[in-house]
Amino acid sequence: MGQVSHKASYLVIVARSDPSTPSQLPDPASLKAFICRGNQSVTYGAGVWHAPMVVIDENTPHIDFAVFIHENGVSEEDCQECYFEPGYSIEYATGNNAKL
Repeated sequence: MGQVSHKASYLVIVARSDPSTPSQLPDPASLKAFICRGNQSVTYGAGVWHAPMVVIDENTPHIDFAVFIHENGVSEEDCQECYFEPGYSIEYATGNNAKL
């Protein structure tokens, strides 16, 4: 949405649900991170947890996103938040080493 197509612009982090947990929480072993270009869109599948998108291009102070979401009014189905303790660090390459 208005960003150049050849630059790494934001990071998408996802995890599959763990069916062995009562609330089908994210499975830490399935965490994956993706570097996205500024003009790429993202679609999450059913049962896929996601972190907030993170802008990684230091020359781009923000990126505009449009979000289409189905909500059925059941709070546990519409939005669940989960926090990992102590958390995770994600390292990524920039410049010529970035893979897009």
